Amino acid sequence: MNILTLLISNLASIPILSFGIGILLSNSKSTFFYHEKIKTFLTISLLFFIGLKGGSSLIDHFPPSGFFTLFLLLAWGFTQPLLSYGILRRFIKIDTNTAIAISACFGSVSVMTYIAGGDFLEKLGIQYDSVATTALALMEIPAIISGVFIAKKVSEDKIISLKKIIFDSILNDFPKIILIGFKPFLSLFLFYMGWTIGKKKKDLGQFSWSLMLFGFYMPLLGALFGILLSFFLKLDIGTGTMVAILSASASYIAAPAAMKIAVPQANDTIYLPLSLGIAFPFNVVIGIPLYYQLSVLMLKNH
Repeated sequence: MNILTLLISNLASIPILSFGIGILLSNSKSTFFYHEKIKTFLTISLLFFIGLKGGSSLIDHFPPSGFFTLFLLLAWGFTQPLLSYGILRRFIKIDTNTAIAISACFGSVSVMTYIAGGDFLEKLGIQYDSVATTALALMEIPAIISGVFIAKKVSEDKIISLKKIIFDSILNDFPKIILIGFKPFLSLFLFYMGWTIGKKKKDLGQFSWSLMLFGFYMPLLGALFGILLSFFLKLDIGTGTMVAILSASASYIAAPAAMKIAVPQANDTIYLPLSLGIAFPFNVVIGIPLYYQLSVLMLKNH
């Protein structure tokens, strides 16, 4: 199956169509889906049903080699914000605090991107190891720690304690460890995400071309790392694809919440739309089929 066929198949899936419909309907005057309670309801429902479906796989199918894979992914979670910050400060005109927030977001992971990837592989009948799901639950922590480390080193503003930041922004998201995939609620959540992006599209107008391009090429760099890591570890195609998705995705929930506490001076009309309005749709619509195809090319002979 070539990349064009995969892209068309992905675009025709119910979750992606729901995402597109959400963007289109965001132009209506209705504000029903813009309420935070709708997002909370969908999140809780999604967590409940997908936990019911697949949470036990973490205990039953965790591979012996998974701990080394997990260690390397967590190491990437620490490293990617440093790389992102270096790129932003070197090549893009942006203030220090906002660059720190962007770096933490792009070093972290997106739950919905991961679930969309799992749904994509399920449709192809491809399995993947639960080490990827475990990494999903843990990878936001090193990215936030790295972001706070950068802030303490370069920001002139007082930084709140790391313990408080992690407690306020991460612990309440711990149920992500059970995420596997549940299409009806995934579709509803992606509809909500599309709606939210559509409502925030005016914020994208303030982006420079260099900043907008960052939202595209940084996920690609992350995915490349994930695929090379999978090749080095001799992972199967499904697990390699999910590792690439984890490495490519950007957080729009926990990391932004943490950065709002750590660097409140950062411009959230830049770092949130960058991860939610550019990196997220790019990964979900184009990135997932692309990362799968690259994983097939790199890992099929393992």
